[in-house]
Amino acid sequence: MTGMEHLFVSCSDPGRVRQQNEDFAGHAINESVGAELFCVADGMGGYGSGDLASRAAVDALIQEFTSVASCDPAAAASIVSGFFSNSQLALRAVKGTNRISSMFGTTLSALILLESDVIYANVGDTRIYCFDGENLTQKSHDQTIVNGLLEKNQISIDEARAHPQKHVLTQAITGDEIPLEPFIRMEPLNRNHIFLICSDGLYNMVDEEFIRTVLKQSSIFKARDYLLKQAYANGATDNITFQIIKPFDDDMTVS
Repeated sequence: MTGMEHLFVSCSDPGRVRQQNEDFAGHAINESVGAELFCVADGMGGYGSGDLASRAAVDALIQEFTSVASCDPAAAASIVSGFFSNSQLALRAVKGTNRISSMFGTTLSALILLESDVIYANVGDTRIYCFDGENLTQKSHDQTIVNGLLEKNQISIDEARAHPQKHVLTQAITGDEIPLEPFIRMEPLNRNHIFLICSDGLYNMVDEEFIRTVLKQSSIFKARDYLLKQAYANGATDNITFQIIKPFDDDMTVS
């Protein structure tokens, strides 16, 4: 698919084990601002709740994104934070009109491409990566108990991988009256880079070196197929959702 200026592919698969796909991915264009949004949410709460949470969060994010009439780069972080607050309000409304699980909530990660800049934003542990042709770098921030312990040097990477609380989030969109603290960063856009947004159903099944190699050697269309196939080969124990985005440059053509 082609967006306003960018080539992307999207995949959302329930995996081998889960009966319900609680992930949801979204895409939108804001022509007034000259911006394009890509996002992935990983819902939680079980059947009838997680999928409702992820869809509601993405829909609310897109609604707020497309309503912006202008964007001063100096105010970008505040504006994007407002997008996530809108998703929080949307889930609060859903909770008020539906019988849902007490574990109701979702992660939400967004990549926004502007003319000259890229914005990374996330709540929870759905990741955003940037591939520069050689190196794969995580640009989002895992808002989890285990990542907090890692940052304080209280556990090792090996201990983190086996930690019983490795999936416990410190931030999530739940609709509760708890202030959100989305991680947001902005940096100059390099149109030679490739971006990947993915739920933990991908990055827990497929290691970063495999992802790096696939993005280096394959088109984004083939990369989508290779990554999903590898996730299945390794068990596919969770829903698998991801988007791969390649910004257009002046010399790119689409066949």
